[in-house]
Amino acid sequence: TNVSGDWNANINVSTMTEDTHTITVFANDTLDNINQAEKVTVHVDRTGPSVTMVNTSFNTTDTTPLITFNFTDLSASANCSLYLNGNWNVSDEATANNTNTILTVPSALNDADYVTTVNCTDGSGHTGNSSAITVTVDTTVPAVTIANPANGTNLSRGLQAFNVTANDATAVDTVLFEVSNGSNSFNTSATNVSGNWNANINMSTLIEDVHTVTVYANDSNNNKNYTEFIQIHVDRTAPSVNIGNSSFITGDTTPSLTFNFTDASISANCSLYLNGQWNVSNEATANNTNTILTAPAALNEANYISTINCTDGSGHTGNSSAISVTISTDTTAPNVVNLTPNSTAKYNGSTTIEIGANVTDAGLTVDSVFANITYPNGSVELITLTNSTGAGTRYNISFTTPGENGNYNITFIANDTLNNRNVTETTGFVINSSDSDGDGIVDESDVIIGNQSNVTTSGVTDLNLSIGGLGPSNVFTDVKEVAFFDGATKLVNFSHNFTVASLDMRLVEITVATNSIIVNVSDQVNVTFNKTILINDNNFESLCVKDAEIASESDISDACTGDNETDFTDCLGSELNSSGIRCTDLGSTIKIENLRYSGVKGTPAAAASSAAAASSSSDSGGGSSCGGGMILSDGRCSVPKVERDVPEDLEEDDIQIRGDQEDELVDRDRLRRDALAGFAGYFEERQLKGDLSTIWLLLVLLIGTGSAVVYLYIARHGRQSQRKKTRKRAKRTKK
Repeated sequence: TNVSGDWNANINVSTMTEDTHTITVFANDTLDNINQAEKVTVHVDRTGPSVTMVNTSFNTTDTTPLITFNFTDLSASANCSLYLNGNWNVSDEATANNTNTILTVPSALNDADYVTTVNCTDGSGHTGNSSAITVTVDTTVPAVTIANPANGTNLSRGLQAFNVTANDATAVDTVLFEVSNGSNSFNTSATNVSGNWNANINMSTLIEDVHTVTVYANDSNNNKNYTEFIQIHVDRTAPSVNIGNSSFITGDTTPSLTFNFTDASISANCSLYLNGQWNVSNEATANNTNTILTAPAALNEANYISTINCTDGSGHTGNSSAISVTISTDTTAPNVVNLTPNSTAKYNGSTTIEIGANVTDAGLTVDSVFANITYPNGSVELITLTNSTGAGTRYNISFTTPGENGNYNITFIANDTLNNRNVTETTGFVINSSDSDGDGIVDESDVIIGNQSNVTTSGVTDLNLSIGGLGPSNVFTDVKEVAFFDGATKLVNFSHNFTVASLDMRLVEITVATNSIIVNVSDQVNVTFNKTILINDNNFESLCVKDAEIASESDISDACTGDNETDFTDCLGSELNSSGIRCTDLGSTIKIENLRYSGVKGTPAAAASSAAAASSSSDSGGGSSCGGGMILSDGRCSVPKVERDVPEDLEEDDIQIRGDQEDELVDRDRLRRDALAGFAGYFEERQLKGDLSTIWLLLVLLIGTGSAVVYLYIARHGRQSQRKKTRKRAKRTKK
C-alpha cells in the first residue's frame, strides 16, 4: 500500500518455516518498467543456540583456568558468557557459530570446586545453556603427619614400620619414603590404607649411622610435599665411655667424676658405680659431651673403684675403665728435709750445682715439688724438681749458676695429692764472680780476655776488632770469625772455636810495616790453617810468606829460603796456590789465605838500588871498618852495589833489558862482594899481607868466582827477562 510514496506490506512470519528467507521487491511504473533488483534476507528463528562444553570436569593448579565450548544456531554469532557457581565471570559478545571457543577466567581463583556453565544468546534473543562441569582449582600440597617412628628413634635391625597420614583437597596420589643411608640413598613406596600410608623398611640393610627419612606425598595435581622428615639412629654398637679423671685423692665426700661417651645414639642413660654398686644416673646424657656425675650422698673415708656405664637407645651398654677415688681428710703437708745447696754455699758463675730435697708425706702421695729462686735483682724463677727412677724420696735438678753476683734465695714448695702445701723450707747460695778485664762479662762466661786495646801493635793507627760481626764485649760460643782492622781496612781474619777455648787479646801482636805484616797470636787459634792476611802491594817485585809464629820482619829471610817460607813472587799480578797456601793479587792489596801462622814480606822494585846507594854513602863517610871500598852489613864486609844511570832517550823495552841485565850484574856483584868479604876477612884474621903465595892463591879463587858469575848470567838471563816482562804486563793491567 502506497502511503505518501512509502509502500508497506505486512507478512505473517509465523506462517514461515525456520530458515533464512529472501524477500525481493518488485516495483512497476505506468509504462511497465519493472525493478526487481532490491532484496533482503531474513532469518526466521524460533530456537535458542545449542551450547556444548568441550571440557569435562577437571582439576587444575591454574588459578585462571580456560574453558573450551561451541554452539550451533541459525544465527551467525552469539553473545556467550561463562558462569562459575551461577555467577557471571566473563563474556565473548561475538562468539562465532559452530566454532570451538575459549573463555579464560580473568582473575585468579581461590582453591575450590567451581560448577561451570556457558550460555549463548543469539540475535533473536534466544538463549541456550551448556550442561555443567566441575572445575577444581588446587594449588596446595598434601598435608603430611609422620605417625611412626618418632624422631631420634634408635633402631638396630629387622623390619621397621613407617606410617604417615596425608590429606589433600583433591586426592593424594602417591606417598614414598626416601632413606639417606650414607651415600646409598633409596626410596620405598607406601601403601594407602584408609588415608594411612604405610611402608616397612629393613633396618638390617642400613649402615650404622644417623639416617634421614624424608616423606614425599603427591596429590592428583602433582602438588608435592617433601618437607616432612625424621632422623633415626641405626645402632648395633655399645657406647664408648671415657672417664676424664685419672685416679685421685680428695677430701670431698661427694666427689664428682667427669666423663663422656660416643655412640650413634644422640643420648644414653649413664650411671656411676662405686665398688660395683650403683650410685647415681643421668638418663639423658648427651652424646660426645663432657658430663659430670656427682655422688649424691656423703661417702666414708675409703678407696672406691669407680666406673661409669652408658646404655643407648638400642639397649647396648658400654662400660668405662675403672679409676680409684680415695676419700681422705688428711691436712698434713709433705715433709721437706736435706736441702741442697747449703745456705752458706758460695760459687762462681757458670757452676753446675744440685738444687734438691728429700720430700715425704705421711698419709698421701707427694704430687709436685718446686724450687722458687729469687735472684739478686729481685726477679723470680720457678723450676720443677723431679723424682728420678731409683732416687727414693729425692726431688732435684741440675742447675747452672748465673753470672750475676749476689745472694740467691731458694724456697721449696711441696704439694701432696690433696694440695696440702709445705712452703716453709728455704736455703740459698752466693755468687761471687770477677770480671778481670772489666768488659761487663764475668770471667766464667768471658771467652774474650781483654779487647783491642790489649793487642800489641806497631804501624797500626786505629785497631778495631770484630767477632762474628759483634764487638768483643759479648759472650761467644762455637766457631766465629775473628777480624782485626786498621780503621776500616782489614788486616787479618781467622776462625776460632770459642766453645773449645777462649782468646786472650794480650797475647796478640800485630806489626805493620811498609813492606811487611806480622801477626802473632801466640798459637791460640784452634781452627787450623784458616788465617787470612792482607798486605798493601807496595809495587812489590818479590813476595815471601813465612807460616810460623815470628816476632819481626827480620825473621823472614831475604832469599825466602828459610824454614816454613814460601816464595810467592809468581803470585804478583796473578794468583798462586803453593804448599796449601793461596795467594791472590787483588790490585792494591795482596791476600794470603789458609795460613796457620802469619808473616808476609814483600820487596819493592826499587829496594835493591836504594839499599846500594845507602851503603855507598856510608862507606864514603868513613863509617865502615872494612877495607878495599867494602861496607859493613849484617856483621860482615861486602862490596856495595853500583847504581847505573839509564839514558832518558831509551825505549821502554831497552829499559827492561837494561833492568834485566842490571839484576844479573847485581847477582854477580853480590858474588864478588861475598868473595871480597871473605878475602878481607882472611887478611884481617891472619895478618898475611906480606905473604905473596897466599895472595896468588886468592887471585886464582877470585878469577874462578868471576867465571861462575858469567855462567850464572848466561843461564839465568832468559828466565829473569821473561819473568820481569810478565810482571810488567800484570802491573800495566792493574794500573
